[in-house]
Parts: sequence; structure tokens; C-alpha cells
Amino acid sequence: MVKFAGITLVRLYGADAHRLTLVNDGQVFSNKKAWDMVIGRIFPNGLMLRDGDDHRYHRRLMQAGFKSKVMQRYMVEMEPQIRQAVSNWLLPTKEYR
Repeated sequence: MVKFAGITLVRLYGADAHRLTLVNDGQVFSNKKAWDMVIGRIFPNGLMLRDGDDHRYHRRLMQAGFKSKVMQRYMVEMEPQIRQAVSNWLLPTKEYR
């Protein structure tokens, strides 16, 4: 355990520890408590700030938008806009290289 800026941090090492935190049987770990102070003001009630059944429910709602076919379509739609935006960027001159 380490205390940093008034927060107690616990370090876990090894495959068993990683499985313990990622599977989170019994819901002993909280995403909300871990991430709220970092992203809570930017993404209030965001997916990373939800725990347990509430997290699973909202993750399933969003899951369809992240399937491979959908992501490929996003890329097709975004690529021309990205190319246009990047083409307007100024290249650095020699004095900035």
C-alpha cells in the first residue's frame, strides 16, 4: 500500500491479482471510486464510473457501436474529413525541426 496525495493506493502484481481485479467476482472493486476523481467532472455517470449490473447494462447498450463492421464504417466516413483537416496543417519549417 502507498499513500499519495491523501489517497491510499494498493499495488497488485501477477496474473492472479490481475484476474481478481478484472473479473471482480463479488464486486469488491469499484470503477467509480477509482476513476471518479480523475474523470468524474468530465464524464459524470460515464461508463467507467459505473459498477456491477449498472455497468453491464450500459456497456451492452453501447456495445453495438463498437463492433468491427461499425468501426470500419466510421473510418470510411471519417477519413475524408481527417484528410481535409490534416491538409490544412502547416508543416514545421527548418528552424523548428
